[in-house]
Amino acid sequence: MQAHQVAALAEARKKADADRRNMNDMLIEQAKTLSKVDFEIKTTQKIEQRRKDAALNSLKEVHRQALFNRRQALATLLNNEFEEWSKECMGKEESMSERKAR
Repeated sequence: MQAHQVAALAEARKKADADRRNMNDMLIEQAKTLSKVDFEIKTTQKIEQRRKDAALNSLKEVHRQALFNRRQALATLLNNEFEEWSKECMGKEESMSERKAR
């Protein structure tokens, strides 16, 4: 081979090595960028899920409180009716002398 061809091959090899290094550097940068983007997407999804969970828990708490209030109202109503019934039954109770007279 001639010196000119050897020099051309050496230059071609240097150029190919430089291109390979550039491509490798670009792939590394792309991987870093994709990693950051993936992190941002996952973080955004987690934040959104926390917001949804908080809203759902708030609605559940409102429902739980409304249910508790309805149960309290029902218990109060039943207790009042039982007291009225007890008073009515006690009022109708006959004494010993009333039973003897009857």
